[in-house]
Amino acid sequence: MIRTYFLPISVVDGVEVVAGIEYMHRAVLGVEGAERKLIQNTTPEEDFFLSTLSSMSREATDDEKAELENMLLEFPLPLPYRDLAAEIDELRADINKVKKEKD
Repeated sequence: MIRTYFLPISVVDGVEVVAGIEYMHRAVLGVEGAERKLIQNTTPEEDFFLSTLSSMSREATDDEKAELENMLLEFPLPLPYRDLAAEIDELRADINKVKKEKD
């Protein structure tokens, strides 16, 4: 569910910290007065905690959904990291297993 949250900030050692940062991922975060406006596709658990922390939460508007979609298109997830050495080791183990089965 794509929702919008208005979250408080605090300043720690001169750096702004947004409440609920541990629940944020692949989201749009903007300034809305003294709060931060978060647009995110959340799980029910994330929604529960972000709603608890926010001064207001609601379903995202069509414009906000489009903003999130544009961000996701502009910054796609990178391909997963491949451990080629581990893959080679697994293939060698499979080859050795087949060789033993033939003997």
